[in-house]
Amino acid sequence: NLSNNISNIPIEFLPNAILEKDVGLELVCAWSDEFGTTNLWYRLLNIGKPVLAMAGTDMFVDFQRTPAIGSARIYAKHKSKNVNWSDYIESVKNGASFVTNGPMIEFKLNKTIEHGDIIKSGEQQFTLKVFSSVPVDKVEIIINGTSVKEFTGIKKGENKTFSGLLDIPSGGWIAARATGGETTWPSMDSYPFAHTSPIWINFVGSTEPNAKRVASEELTFAINELKNIAQETYKGENITALLEQFERAQDALKN
Repeated sequence: NLSNNISNIPIEFLPNAILEKDVGLELVCAWSDEFGTTNLWYRLLNIGKPVLAMAGTDMFVDFQRTPAIGSARIYAKHKSKNVNWSDYIESVKNGASFVTNGPMIEFKLNKTIEHGDIIKSGEQQFTLKVFSSVPVDKVEIIINGTSVKEFTGIKKGENKTFSGLLDIPSGGWIAARATGGETTWPSMDSYPFAHTSPIWINFVGSTEPNAKRVASEELTFAINELKNIAQETYKGENITALLEQFERAQDALKN
């Protein structure tokens, strides 16, 4: 529930995500809960904001008990076989990616439409491949923040492909995730988690009216709460620019 976790949202994140381009959100990080962060991400996608799915280990080399480098990862598909930084960043910005703390996941529609691409509304074929070095409880397909198909998870070291048909709505986005299970070596997070970046329906930033309405209401409430937190935190300071940013974000949510 978004309303129960508002105080955990960085004060300026929502205005930035609503008003700016190329904003990313770390869905996978050892110091936050993947489901909680993902629920916030879903709301932003549901209002048509293509916030980038990101991951970061956030480890400390001078601490004894922290995750190893690479425990949280983002994989992006390059346009060419030559791996270079600029192509990688472009792929991340285009959403040709997935984030994970262990499981590997690949989601396709009609055999060729992948993470970051665009699909038309209507009935479409899907294939969903999952491989993991640790057990995964369940695999799901998500449309506009709602799980529309759920499959039994996989065993340690198992490679499984799911396939079938999906009824794609008139707008919004579709993605896949693999979650849950016992955390065992080499995983170093609370539970296994992998999530694809969205495939957008008809065009990037499209929305489904009811999902957009609900998300807008929840985000408006969250911004009001964050504004109150900011005023209390910076009491006596001049935060006019910050408050104006909140106002502009709220105005944007009304459109």
